[in-house]
Amino acid sequence: HNRTIIHLDIDCFYAQVEMAKNSSLRNKPVGIRQKHIIVTSNYPARERGVGKLIPLTKALEKCPDLIVINGEDLTEYREVSFKVTDYLKKFSTKVHRLGFDENYIDVTELVQCRLNQFQGRLFVGYLYQNSNTVKAQACDCNCRLRMIIGSQIAAEMRQGLWNVFSLTSSGGIAHNKMLSKIVSGLHKPNLQTAIYPEDTLDLLHSLELRKIAGIGSATNNKLQSVGITTVKELSTLPLAVLKTHFPTPQACTLFQWCKGIDDSDVVAATKPKSIGVEDSFSRCCTMIASKKRISDLIRHLLSRLVDGCEHPQTVKLTIIKHDRSSYKRESKQCSVPSTFYSTKDTDKKCSIILDLMMNLLRKLVDIHKPFRLRLFGVTFTNFKDK
Repeated sequence: HNRTIIHLDIDCFYAQVEMAKNSSLRNKPVGIRQKHIIVTSNYPARERGVGKLIPLTKALEKCPDLIVINGEDLTEYREVSFKVTDYLKKFSTKVHRLGFDENYIDVTELVQCRLNQFQGRLFVGYLYQNSNTVKAQACDCNCRLRMIIGSQIAAEMRQGLWNVFSLTSSGGIAHNKMLSKIVSGLHKPNLQTAIYPEDTLDLLHSLELRKIAGIGSATNNKLQSVGITTVKELSTLPLAVLKTHFPTPQACTLFQWCKGIDDSDVVAATKPKSIGVEDSFSRCCTMIASKKRISDLIRHLLSRLVDGCEHPQTVKLTIIKHDRSSYKRESKQCSVPSTFYSTKDTDKKCSIILDLMMNLLRKLVDIHKPFRLRLFGVTFTNFKDK
């Protein structure tokens, strides 16, 4: 148990970004809207029954004074997310950003450094309590001490995120990624939890399958079809039996997970292979309306180009035609011309890509006949170094 992994989850991220901009919102119910859905809400709203991914009309019925903020433009949320990850790199070079609001941080080296100077400071936060009357025996690899130091580092990280960004977060501290994510959700919001290695099986055996990140609906459904609904039940299956239901690599992974084994490394995210944006709607029936929607998407997409991704070689247009019997995506792509790189003017860049997209649209849709579209997507791929 020589590793120390911290998982940090920013509490109600989108809503907190808005509250950080406007502190008067902090104790009021706030919901973030995308289309006609409240995608997330702050804790005062959740106390009033406004959870995640509920229709706007239902949210307002539950909480008439809900402050609704349009969250369809993700630019600012994305910028804050990257800043949070950059801040966490002060503690370790091994930081893996997961979505906008989560990060894994491998602080093993920092823990080892502090281990040599440890002066008996106290554990910070919650510690998972083994429910068994007969406690498992602690090992002699200093892992308990590593978790204590890890809890102190996690508290420093979380305090720093509050001081710099006015964002609260929930944390988990464990000897691997899987466990750190599980325990980070045990006490929320703005709290942290650690687990000693000897308590791993007690925790896992109390969980349903979907509590393990990586067990999705398809895997869960397949396991349930053979009568497995909990991690404890999964742990009773021999590896040979798992291999009859899953490909060998997946069977081996499941076999290890249910025993608390996760040797996966915390790896910093690499340059994305593609960056895209989409917009869905009930209908778009004219080239004028199509041009306006695609232009808006391109401007949004240009704002998402981060360092290392400024030079896409290919751009793709995706559409979905209105067809009640199918949601088939159709795409066309083309090369990005050199004129795109030679200008720094955003309007000119937008105009160059828009012309390309409209030409691709004419190849996807017969504009001389009536048409009705329900989605546009624009994607940059094949990035080249400067």
